[in-house]
Amino acid sequence: GVATPDEITQLVEFHLQAGVPLLTRMIVTCAVLAFAGLLRYDDLSHILVHRELLHIYSDRAEIYLFRSKTDQYCKGEIVTIGRIGGPHCPVSLLEALLHAGEYKRDPA
Repeated sequence: GVATPDEITQLVEFHLQAGVPLLTRMIVTCAVLAFAGLLRYDDLSHILVHRELLHIYSDRAEIYLFRSKTDQYCKGEIVTIGRIGGPHCPVSLLEALLHAGEYKRDPA
């Protein structure tokens, strides 16, 4: 079935404790992003963290998807996810993941 907002809240509160392994943080963050952005696993698996493809603003994140099952013309699309504040905010969780994983956001 489909997850509910309460289940997403429980997921974050149960798994994202201090010292959580990076893989756990990644899985939980992806679940929250999928819920907030109505994304499929296939969409999530193609997200790149480069600055020109993943923009984080004070009020939202914009994720560029190269391809999607719903992109009939293969143009790619931008998915916008709002910043809602608090410990369950998908944008804040994304920022925390990028920081914890020390991801390189600028191509070499």
